[in-house]
Amino acid sequence: MPERVLPPRPNLEQYRKQAKDLVKDWANASPGALERVRLNHPRLQDPPESNLSRGSFKLSDAQFVIAREHAFESWSKFARHLRTLHSIPAVATFEEAPRPKRFTTPIPVDGIELAAEIAVPDDPAGLVLFAHASGSGRYDPRNHYVADVFNRGALCTVLTDLLTEEEELADIETEELRLDIRLLRRRLAAITNWIGRQPLLKRLGLGYFGSGTGAAAALFAAAECPSLVQAVVSCGGRPDLAGPWLWKVQAPSLFIVGAKETAALAFNHSAMAWLPRQTVRKFEVIDGVRQLFEEKSALEKSASLACDWFCRHLNARPTV
Repeated sequence: MPERVLPPRPNLEQYRKQAKDLVKDWANASPGALERVRLNHPRLQDPPESNLSRGSFKLSDAQFVIAREHAFESWSKFARHLRTLHSIPAVATFEEAPRPKRFTTPIPVDGIELAAEIAVPDDPAGLVLFAHASGSGRYDPRNHYVADVFNRGALCTVLTDLLTEEEELADIETEELRLDIRLLRRRLAAITNWIGRQPLLKRLGLGYFGSGTGAAAALFAAAECPSLVQAVVSCGGRPDLAGPWLWKVQAPSLFIVGAKETAALAFNHSAMAWLPRQTVRKFEVIDGVRQLFEEKSALEKSASLACDWFCRHLNARPTV
């Protein structure tokens, strides 16, 4: 297999996500994944059938495979090289728009730490916290695209996952944690409280952008903290899983669904029906689309609709 070529400005976090995806594909005995491992991992060049399980192939193995695919002898050397490339100033993009200040920080939650990527544009008009229960939303380039759209709309963004990498890997088989809406809500609330203690962020009006079961956690948290959460967007989410807490949601709520997502259309209509009569809500259907984040035009439209919703409903919080 030929050596893989790095893009001009490779993102280490995206390669970490690729490693996690490789672990999942190995567990599912994907032929492509098995071939990649056979060609690049000496210990697993010809694994017995009994070794084709998640436990026999760890995240460190997947990272090693990716490093070898790019002609590096170890993941540590590969990661060091990417960090060096990323320290070189990039050519301005987005029509020379000013780039927001960016930093990564750990947030203590439930006795663990969840890493958050925070972007603060000049003179921000509000803050959007992304709610993802699984799928490595913090690393996903599609979510980074949405965050960039928000940043250009003068919105600060906080990208973090509600599960740790270890929990996500365990959840591949059980799917229990991503459906534990109370757990996800508790972690989302803890991150919200952390934001409220940060001098740079606490004055900004807060909104939640949720997908999958993270949308249910966002609505649940909004119901529990009506004085803090000013807007919610569910994008390709399962808001219906917030069930008994929906009737308490006061924040203006936008629901975005692909026209061909038959089940999701029903789930979202059901969730909207449970909102209090006085709650502002809107339902947006993207025509001709089955998976919102899988098609570029649908991703762009969804990001634009969500950005407009937040810009209209987020206001600076009064000083306490």
